Amino acid sequence: MTDEGDFVKSITMKARVDDANFEEMSGAIFCFTDSQGESATQSDVYFKVSHGRMKLRVNCPSQNYGTLIHYKQNYRSGINISEARVTSLDDVHPIRNTLTTALGVLGTIEKERRVYVKNNIRINLDDIDKLGLFVYIEVFTEEQDVTAPMKTVMDIQKLLGIEDKDVVAQSYIDMLIELENPKRPSRNFDDETNSSDTSL
Repeated sequence: MTDEGDFVKSITMKARVDDANFEEMSGAIFCFTDSQGESATQSDVYFKVSHGRMKLRVNCPSQNYGTLIHYKQNYRSGINISEARVTSLDDVHPIRNTLTTALGVLGTIEKERRVYVKNNIRINLDDIDKLGLFVYIEVFTEEQDVTAPMKTVMDIQKLLGIEDKDVVAQSYIDMLIELENPKRPSRNFDDETNSSDTSL
């Protein structure tokens, strides 16, 4: 485990993808990134915290290596500003047991993710258990002014043919909580690394 988590700042957007359009979306991402992408199976365990979100990402099939991620997001019409601390773990089990006992588990997101990378841009095609298919765009930045990376996200949205009606502001965990507890209000802030993974 590293002593201090790496600070990661990114501008993100996620949108639903219909089954019928999944291959078309995959092809459009390939043309943009010139990458076949890398597949990953991930389990994100969210813990109950008072500020932001904290999740432990377990990378399969090893079930040992993972990342501890604490982050907060500010939503701007479906485009999110995310700031996170990401700590790599060689063995997730001791920290998972400790955090489960100390904080309690909010929920778990199971997903199949295909990750495409181009420069400071990462695009994920996610198949989320119980929730469906999504495209998740991330543009990483070290700048205070996020005008340029926000424009990049919007340009990618247009390039991939993502309609505004398909953009989702909620995090995966909020959507799962809402699905499983329809009377419980979801939170208005938050979400969403591959094997190297800083993708929230």
